[in-house]
Amino acid sequence: MKKYKQSEECKLGVIQKASQVYAEDLVRYFAETKFNKKFQMAGVSNQKGYDVISEDGKIKIEVKSTAVLSAPKTLRVRRVLGKKNQCTHLAVVEFYNKDLMHPRISIIPHDEFFASNVIDGGKSEDGEPLGAWNWDSEYGDKLHETAWGPRQKENTKLFLLHEIEVPSEKYYE
Repeated sequence: MKKYKQSEECKLGVIQKASQVYAEDLVRYFAETKFNKKFQMAGVSNQKGYDVISEDGKIKIEVKSTAVLSAPKTLRVRRVLGKKNQCTHLAVVEFYNKDLMHPRISIIPHDEFFASNVIDGGKSEDGEPLGAWNWDSEYGDKLHETAWGPRQKENTKLFLLHEIEVPSEKYYE
């Protein structure tokens, strides 16, 4: 019998799913410090609205993560428009520039996030607009153009304004 060999698509899918759950758990952990409350995972993957919720139900955080460039020097999270008016904050977790244990995390209040530069981002299978949010992978003040236009100075500043300090030392067991 021929031995099973996992396809590259399957490997990538497993990594993507695992990194999203990991991102959600990291946000849960760091939100407890930021808001001085207990948080838990929402429990249902891909539900409409949020991934992490405070135990009192007052803070609902949607978690978006990325580990790849979407264009030169540009990071992107997608499928954000469906989260409008469904959560109190959007957490953006960036695994591109750092190792998995020390990502960059920004927990942005809902109204500030949706007042920033959210672009169309195409449509889902059922015709719903997806929405995308881009920012500069170098976190700089550069104004030069990329294939997708300016390097999202406004969004980059918003990310930095709400960035969580992830300790450089070991904070995990």
